Amino acid sequence: MTKSYIDKHDVIRLITDEGVVGIAPLIREIKIDYIFKYDILVMDNWVSKFYEDLNPLERDIRKYLTEKYMFDSSDNFVRDKDFESLTSVSEALISLVNNPLWIDIFFISNKFNLITTKDESGDFIKLKQKCIDAAIKYFD
Repeated sequence: MTKSYIDKHDVIRLITDEGVVGIAPLIREIKIDYIFKYDILVMDNWVSKFYEDLNPLERDIRKYLTEKYMFDSSDNFVRDKDFESLTSVSEALISLVNNPLWIDIFFISNKFNLITTKDESGDFIKLKQKCIDAAIKYFD
């Protein structure tokens, strides 16, 4: 039997590992799935909530939406039934860190009713970080 202990910092370090380059998003997704495959896994409260919220099927929905609205500079994806089916904050967090998309910024902003300051409005980098922080805090 394999046994492991994992806490919040392990998961955050894993999904933000900048040492992985090239196909980093795919490798991080595989690592996230892999860490939960131990026979015995001891998790802290944060990781437990993160794990319960994981829904790898939403990764395909995000990829589909990205391809469907690739050349659309508006936020039409927000009215798409597939966007409305997104529920996983864990998957949004993984996506925001690995391959940030406006889809995830809109998802997190809407889910937590984030207020955007004038300074942040339209600034992808600032909004991305604000959403990452909100997603991490959600599991605290």
